[in-house]
Amino acid sequence: MVSLAAAVAHGAITRGPYLQLVDATGITIVFRTDTTSVATVRYGAGPSLTSTQSELLSTTEHVLRLTGLSPSTRYRYELEIDGVPMLGGDELHFRTAPQGPEPFRFFAWGDSGTGTNAQLKVAARLADEVGDATFSLILGDIIYYLGEPQLYDARYFEPYAPLLRRMVIWPTIGNHDVGLDPLGGPYLDAFHLPSNNPANTELYYSFDYGDAHFVCLDTHVSGHAANSAQVQWAAADLAASNAKWKIAYFHVPPYSGGSHPDDPGVRDGLLPTLEAGGVDVVFSGHSHVYERTFLLRNNAIVQGDASSYVKSSADGGTLYVVSGTAGQSDPLSNAMHPLMAFQVGNTLGASVMDVSGDSLRGYFLAQDGTAVDLFRLSKGPDVTPARLLAARANSPTELEVSFDEPMALDGGVELASRWSISPPVAVMAAQVASDARTVRLSTAVHAPGDYVVSVNMVTDALGNQGNASARYPVRARVRLSTSTRSTSVAPSVDWRTVAFDDTSWNAGSMPLGFGASGLSTAVSPAVTVYARVHFTPPAGPLRSLVLSLDYDDGFVASLNGVELLRQNVPAGQSDTTLASSTREAGFVQRWVLPVQPSEVLRAGDNVLAIEAHDSVAAGGDVVISAQLDAVLELSDAGVADAGVPEVDAGAADAGAAEPDAGPSEFSGVSGGCGCQSVEPMALLLALLAFRTRVTLASPLQGRGRTKSG
Repeated sequence: MVSLAAAVAHGAITRGPYLQLVDATGITIVFRTDTTSVATVRYGAGPSLTSTQSELLSTTEHVLRLTGLSPSTRYRYELEIDGVPMLGGDELHFRTAPQGPEPFRFFAWGDSGTGTNAQLKVAARLADEVGDATFSLILGDIIYYLGEPQLYDARYFEPYAPLLRRMVIWPTIGNHDVGLDPLGGPYLDAFHLPSNNPANTELYYSFDYGDAHFVCLDTHVSGHAANSAQVQWAAADLAASNAKWKIAYFHVPPYSGGSHPDDPGVRDGLLPTLEAGGVDVVFSGHSHVYERTFLLRNNAIVQGDASSYVKSSADGGTLYVVSGTAGQSDPLSNAMHPLMAFQVGNTLGASVMDVSGDSLRGYFLAQDGTAVDLFRLSKGPDVTPARLLAARANSPTELEVSFDEPMALDGGVELASRWSISPPVAVMAAQVASDARTVRLSTAVHAPGDYVVSVNMVTDALGNQGNASARYPVRARVRLSTSTRSTSVAPSVDWRTVAFDDTSWNAGSMPLGFGASGLSTAVSPAVTVYARVHFTPPAGPLRSLVLSLDYDDGFVASLNGVELLRQNVPAGQSDTTLASSTREAGFVQRWVLPVQPSEVLRAGDNVLAIEAHDSVAAGGDVVISAQLDAVLELSDAGVADAGVPEVDAGAADAGAAEPDAGPSEFSGVSGGCGCQSVEPMALLLALLAFRTRVTLASPLQGRGRTKSG
């Protein structure tokens, strides 16, 4: 990894990385830099990244296609600029598509790009879901309100950074995405998509994943009447596919009882072709509610069960799902829509789908993490036992696992005796969540390491009995940040360096600022508030640095004098620079910093410097609440494979917002600077060398309030 000085000399990554165009043997990695340079991607399926792909010319928009990959394989990757390593770590990985039938999961959501806490919370929930998806569909309205190109970073690339670094997101265009440009220019500039149609456009396209065929259609730029070129292409594309599952997605729903009613143009223009082509499920956004129809054909109910459907022929019907609540929500306008099997308004969340053999299962993942509307569409009898999608350690003594389908009541998963962990960790109790898919295991204390959890002779809701296993890591984290000083008086010299004398600043704890309730440290009102967080790192090896931050309205963060991260603050800022947009405190975001700890930390005193900017010149409020952690380095030796399928267990170190004990990790430090007093964690005691003047708020505190001014 690169030092901070080298990183500055070779420019900065200003967007991405993000993944595009995945198939069984290739993928495209995209990112932007602030100066022209030649980029290289170093990648590999094993512990060493032995393969490289480099550009021939210097540019700021880096698009690198990796080819010759193995199907259904997990790869790690790192980025270099002009031969200097710039970004790496566990959060940079991807999985190639399967070449044939194989179970997989995908997310689907729409109407997300509001830039509000509502969007951020749903984005964090997706990154935090137990059982990561292999890819996602985004159902339009990516950027409110007009599809402005300057808002793509703040409202798409930054909120979904944890997902974008490890999975491909396949988008469709929405009405708000064409508000500024009716041809969708900013949308097309942001994405790299197939153009596998006679019009050679990326506005509609198709792709395969395993035994499923996906068709993206455009309801805003290209015509979608029954005789349009787009619909004729869709008919031919669907007819040419022999995939077991066919799934279509576009922005405007044909049926909805939400913020937008049924759309006759979409219904009459698209549905006859989709249903004749054997499409099984259609996803849309636009209406800011969650809804799902019964199995329909020709605008009528074919099967009226509330949640379970059998499709015995290609023309046996289609399910229509509206999932437009990833950034805002509205009430239902027609709560008794005659074609809807499930409806809910005033909610936030996204859809989750599991495809496995002859069964497709789905549910709506609400913002609070609950799974509602569990439904199933099958094309034959389900005789396959449930499999474990993923597992993660929520704390040293709690493990959370997720099955790919609901389990039977009293089917064995509720019995601790059916569960085992290797290397051995005792399981004391098992509690099944209301979705019948998630199980929380109370265990003895985990030491940091890699584990396999197994369950034997358990029965799913359809009566299939079998065994299942999943791997998961446990990572110990130490709290670095301790002493804080702050002021709202603009410093006359570079205040970000370690050598700067801050003894005249306010000494206190986070959260700090003015104009808000719940502050631990108050400073005088000003456009900009400055904070310096002192810490002494432990002597042991560290794997990554994690910054958790709640703020209002924008911030710039630096470490030992060099900038690492900024949000909503234009470059070249001064003490009077206003934040470029509003952001209410009350929601913590988390970033894995793109630097190697050994290259950026120094022995003794270190300083994390944060400046927070208000979006109004007077009468506003500013809040900073920050926490810097490091993840302990572990040896490469893990548990034996033993035939356990590899799963990506949620958002481990992926930059998602999370509580202290995040997915696949647990904190090695409790509320202040004291260690958890458990014997297997004794190794942490030797690593903690904290000063104890003032500790940061832990956990971070959020406050809801109304901005003035």
